[in-house]
Amino acid sequence: MTFNQRLRLCSARLVLSTLDGSCPIPYHKWKEWLIDPVVNMYLMSGLQAPKSEDLWDYSQIGLFLTISIPHERWIGNIRLHEINKEQRTAELGIMIGDKAEWGKGYATEACTILLNHAFQKMNLNRVGIGVVELNKAGIALWTKLGFKEEGRLREAFWVDGLPRDVIRMGLLQREWFDAHRGSSTG
Repeated sequence: MTFNQRLRLCSARLVLSTLDGSCPIPYHKWKEWLIDPVVNMYLMSGLQAPKSEDLWDYSQIGLFLTISIPHERWIGNIRLHEINKEQRTAELGIMIGDKAEWGKGYATEACTILLNHAFQKMNLNRVGIGVVELNKAGIALWTKLGFKEEGRLREAFWVDGLPRDVIRMGLLQREWFDAHRGSSTG
């Protein structure tokens, strides 16, 4: 499923926006992130050297948004994919590619913005993710956001030549609303 609409979601520190044909984001930056083994260690897409047209093609699947610090720079991207309108489900993925911005809460903030949109505007009932068992920061992020472990895909991802489990986690609309009732994020 693709989304052809332009979308801009904002918080005090971040802007999430769809790509358009005149996208000012530098392809070389995205490529740099994808071939960096530290940035890419736990990405399900795997280490690869994309072509310039891959960024546009990738952005057309599901709901792909760039993550930017207003008036500064693009620091990553976030995406809802495998969107099923009938079942009201989607999968979520995020990459903060700019390592200088790690540990500043941008992933949490970007996910909060997009989850609000997913549950309130898109009326999704469930958002799921897969996280490699070694990705302690990812597990902490998803747990903080309210995701619950739903199961494991045994030895489904290779890290440093060894098979690792992928933990499947999910978040339901009612859980999100219950956790954010009365707050400025809900």
